[in-house]
Amino acid sequence: MGNSEVAGLESMVELVTMLLEGKTLTAQIIMRKYGKAHAFAKRRLDLLAELPGVIITKTGKAQALKLPKVLDHQPTVPMDVVAACLVSSLGSAFRRTHLKTHVDRVRAAIVSRSRDYHAAEHLDRKFWFVEGGGERALGRADNAFVEVVDAVLKSRKVAFEYVHFDGRKEHVSAEPLTLALHEHQFYVICQVGPKLHPFRFSRMNRVRLGAVFQYPPDGRYDPNNVFRDAFGIFIAAQDAPVDVKLRLSTAWQHYAVSHRWHDSQRESVNPDGTVELTLRAPICFELKRWVLWFGVDARVIEPAELRDW
Repeated sequence: MGNSEVAGLESMVELVTMLLEGKTLTAQIIMRKYGKAHAFAKRRLDLLAELPGVIITKTGKAQALKLPKVLDHQPTVPMDVVAACLVSSLGSAFRRTHLKTHVDRVRAAIVSRSRDYHAAEHLDRKFWFVEGGGERALGRADNAFVEVVDAVLKSRKVAFEYVHFDGRKEHVSAEPLTLALHEHQFYVICQVGPKLHPFRFSRMNRVRLGAVFQYPPDGRYDPNNVFRDAFGIFIAAQDAPVDVKLRLSTAWQHYAVSHRWHDSQRESVNPDGTVELTLRAPICFELKRWVLWFGVDARVIEPAELRDW
């Protein structure tokens, strides 16, 4: 792992520590702290927004992040140690690659500098990311994964052979913009001509790095905007989002009001105990699969197209 990657991990630990200490983070604060451009700060905010319980407030296009106050006293274990363990818990997703060793090393270095080292023991097992199967391609394609990460970090074009869902093979040349983890599988969000496309890493073969390209400015590419209306990883730019309403049986009442499937989701409990669940998303394969997942416990109220299907 190079100095830039180590610095990237350490900056994430510092920012999570600030959130745990009750501070609010904005792009301006991160830019001032590290002397970096807005794109750097925005990428950090996007990652931090995925933390459980984080509170996101927006003023126009600007957003601020904070965590609810949990501790009224100074914790025994310093917050930088807790932050390091939270960040490194994601390392289990890389367990079949050399990156896992480097992630663990960064965590160990921060824990060893703790004011109370013994209180920090065993924290590697007290914070855990449950994979749900993990990425099949990792391990057998460790070098290819490192090359993809390198291409994303250094804004280098990639060429590869891609196997589509139906088995069709295609030779692709693209600009990799983001490495995304969705349902425990890695996807590379690429610019291919005028369109964005998520390529699943396990179906990328013979990866070759190309020339450096100009990473798009924040106003032209923002993962928050790209996935705001999407349901899942597939970007269906041609499908406009619609209002979707489901009625779930009483058996789902407590689960539905405490679970979030989509950022636009709203739920309300009817007098009979059933739950009205509404969200705004395009009608796509992943949305249909999600509806079918409830079985007889769900009824589509709208739109008619989805209900008829």
